[in-house]
This record gives sequence, structure tokens and C-alpha cells, in this order.
Amino acid sequence: MIRIPIELREYVELEEGKLEIVKPVPQDLQPLVIELQGIYRKKQDFTDLAEYRR
Repeated sequence: MIRIPIELREYVELEEGKLEIVKPVPQDLQPLVIELQGIYRKKQDFTDLAEYRR
């Protein structure tokens, strides 16, 4: 499960397992959206288990 930062909750929703941008994101929040999308993709890609290897 991922958490959407408070700053983005107005612009981004997680519905039925899909991350959706519901309205245009201000320029200053774009890096945060990109980071969130990366985290979301990583969580969806079950083949990337590198962080769990020791």
C-alpha cells in the first residue's frame, strides 16, 4: 500500500488499485508526483524484489 502525500491529495487519487491524476498538478508539486508514480510502479512490479534481498 502506498500513501498519497497530503500536498497531492487534491490532485491524485488511488482508486481500484490505479493511481490517477484527477486535476492538473501545479509545477512546484510535479517532482513529488513523479516520485509517487515511481513508488507506485515499483509496488506494482512484483519482479523487483531487490529491496528484500539480503
